[in-house]
Amino acid sequence: MASLNSLTYIRESALNLIDSLASENALEVLSARMQLSILVDRFYQENTDYISPEQYEAAKKDFEYFLELLETAIERAKREVEKN
Repeated sequence: MASLNSLTYIRESALNLIDSLASENALEVLSARMQLSILVDRFYQENTDYISPEQYEAAKKDFEYFLELLETAIERAKREVEKN
C-alpha cells in the first residue's frame, strides 16, 4: 500500500486539476487529463493489493470515483499509521 504522504500528494494534485478539467481552453483540459491519467496510474501501481483492475479502469473514466478510492485508501493508511 502507498504511504500516507504519497496518497495525500496524489489527492492534492488531483484536486488542483479541477479548474483545468473544467476549462474552456481545450489545451488546458487535455493537459489536465494527461496529468490526471498519470496520477491514476501512480495510485493504482502503489495500491495493486487494494485496488482491482476494474476499479482502476473505472477511476480512469470517473474523476469523482477516483477521489472516492483515494479517500478510502487515505483512511486505510491512517489506520495503519495509528496501529504502529
